[in-house]
Amino acid sequence: MFVGPLEKLYPTNATWLMGFSWSSCIAQSCTLECCREAGVPDDAFMCLEQIPACGVATDDTFFFHKDRGLGKRRLDLLDKAFAKNGLPKNETKDITLQESMTALGCELTSKPPAVEPATDKLVCLFWAWLDLQHIGCGGPAGVNRALGLNQWFCLLNRPAFGVFDAVYGFVREQPENKAKRLPCAVSDCGGHFDTSFVGG
Repeated sequence: MFVGPLEKLYPTNATWLMGFSWSSCIAQSCTLECCREAGVPDDAFMCLEQIPACGVATDDTFFFHKDRGLGKRRLDLLDKAFAKNGLPKNETKDITLQESMTALGCELTSKPPAVEPATDKLVCLFWAWLDLQHIGCGGPAGVNRALGLNQWFCLLNRPAFGVFDAVYGFVREQPENKAKRLPCAVSDCGGHFDTSFVGG
């Protein structure tokens, strides 16, 4: 089906690819297509068993190359594809051919090869859980925000997901912006979190 540039589209789903929204789904699809135009093969998307690899999360794009020349050529082609398709590049977030960067809330380094939670985000998350444990009450919406960031970092340490089993009921409670006593399962979530990242 061909969609013209002036044709109106109406979303029919509540959840889209990436689990976010209509706009995120469109951004992700457009970014992936620009990567393909730049010569990125489909099997290079987030397949870290092979290098070069490419990661796309909504409108953030990051590459892993062992060959600096290939990396430069690929980025030049991607910039041309973005320009051709009217996708503006955020110059303030552009990091080109560096040995380390922060992407998706994580610090990525090539020497040594590592992916770890970004320190500034991790510190804020520790403070949030410590505050919740100290005060003993919080609103479901606030706990849900901390939980979302916690889950994101647990993608780096998948066995840590098991500690969230009981907290989901609390974050669904209404009203979501009214503080209430935290069930033990919510308090335990923060306690388990700190040991999963600091090796305790």
